[in-house]
Amino acid sequence: AKQQRKQYHKYIFVWRNADEKQLQKLFEAVWAKHILDAIAVTSAEAIYTFEPFTAAGFVVKRRRMGGPYFYDKLKNLQHYQLRISMFRDVLRAVPKTAPQVGYSGVDGLMATSLVLQLNATVKYVAPADNENYGACLENGTFTGVLRDLIAGTTDVNFNAQFVLPCAAEHIETLYPYLKRILYVVVPAAEMFPDYLIFIYAYKDSLWRALLIFFFVIIAIFALL
Repeated sequence: AKQQRKQYHKYIFVWRNADEKQLQKLFEAVWAKHILDAIAVTSAEAIYTFEPFTAAGFVVKRRRMGGPYFYDKLKNLQHYQLRISMFRDVLRAVPKTAPQVGYSGVDGLMATSLVLQLNATVKYVAPADNENYGACLENGTFTGVLRDLIAGTTDVNFNAQFVLPCAAEHIETLYPYLKRILYVVVPAAEMFPDYLIFIYAYKDSLWRALLIFFFVIIAIFALL
């Protein structure tokens, strides 16, 4: 679902002699506000932060001496389980043996690469209603992948190639973390008169087939 994370805000809490249970409640409230960068100072030597994505779930951790106060918590999910909505596509997402195992194809490769890059684990979820991308119904509900994403049943989908206007305010599209501009240089085509462009667009064999078909049609009409 669409989030309003305050990724550029940084918060420092000073709470003397707070124990980890108190810090757990504090950081859970902070994360409920979609704030990632927050630390709590409990003494001159003790500084705590939290990890929202780990295999064990939400974790409060003590800062290592000399370590950064704030860091990117989204680059390493520490084996957190990502729930990925995927539906079968004969070209882009083909189940390897079963949908729960994973997918091949462009979309399946993208999902696998992201999971490995983020050091996460994965659970693939096919839409329970056997729909694909889904639709927005007149009663305000959704079907397919849209329903799973908006309801929070899954976290992300990779083979939805468009966003319906009726669902745009409910989901968040991914944006590139890093991109490069690629220039493709090819030899210039020869110059031809305009009338030859249409002729050279097709192979000689096709032109011969069209001529034969043309004369056959004329012969049939002549015999009739």
